[in-house]
Amino acid sequence: MSFLNLFKPANVGLDIQIFRLGICNQCTDKKGNKNVYATGQCKDCLCFLSQKVKHREESCPRGKW
Repeated sequence: MSFLNLFKPANVGLDIQIFRLGICNQCTDKKGNKNVYATGQCKDCLCFLSQKVKHREESCPRGKW
């Protein structure tokens, strides 16, 4: 995630943000472990998901959204 996006307002709707977070929270690794740290960071890209899902130009590193 671009560091500069932390300072920009969200440019996707709340419904899309909730949809994206739902996908992230269901994501697992090959062993079936959650792919999100307790801090809310993606284990693949280490982005804070609560911020990443707010921006249209961001995407899932696994291509899920």
